[in-house]
Amino acid sequence: MAQDPRTTSGLRIRFERAAGNLPRYTLHPGELLPNPLVDPDLLHEFRVEEMSHRITESTPPIRAALSIGRGPVALIEQLASCGGTPVYLHVGYSAQVDFARYSETISALDRRDRIPPVADSFAALFGRPYGGYRSVIEAVRCDDRTAAMLAVETGSTVLMREMTMYDMEGISRHICWTHYRPDLTAIVAATARSRRPA
Repeated sequence: MAQDPRTTSGLRIRFERAAGNLPRYTLHPGELLPNPLVDPDLLHEFRVEEMSHRITESTPPIRAALSIGRGPVALIEQLASCGGTPVYLHVGYSAQVDFARYSETISALDRRDRIPPVADSFAALFGRPYGGYRSVIEAVRCDDRTAAMLAVETGSTVLMREMTMYDMEGISRHICWTHYRPDLTAIVAATARSRRPA
């Protein structure tokens, strides 16, 4: 899911050539996957692989974020890479979903040539209008499995973003944790600019 780049939150993704000829991933607040405006010369180098997609039991942090009790949630895990180099590992959980429909919708989104705006994807997945998100980014130590997936040393410092997505009624529908390689990631944020009077 990626937000329409025409919105005021400035959610876009681009790649810049970094040292060693590796592209640098630019992370904007609320961005989940690259939008259709990614540099076409680099788009073929960017790949998102679905690692897991299933029902699992919730944990206390998931239940707190989604304001739910004990019970199953839908899990999706994705590994993104560019030019064969791992960039980030994404793990997300959703509650109160018809898993068969949810799974079918994810598969349909995966088959699209262009990634739709986040509001469209959210509505398709949850049957509710998109209401926004809350995001926190911090530096954390990398555990064994995440380190192996990102091809970094265990205990290395990585950027971890926690994001909760809400519907228009303020109900949290999705919580995700994404770990980014800091050597390939830049964080960019900007406020909306007012249009000058004519």
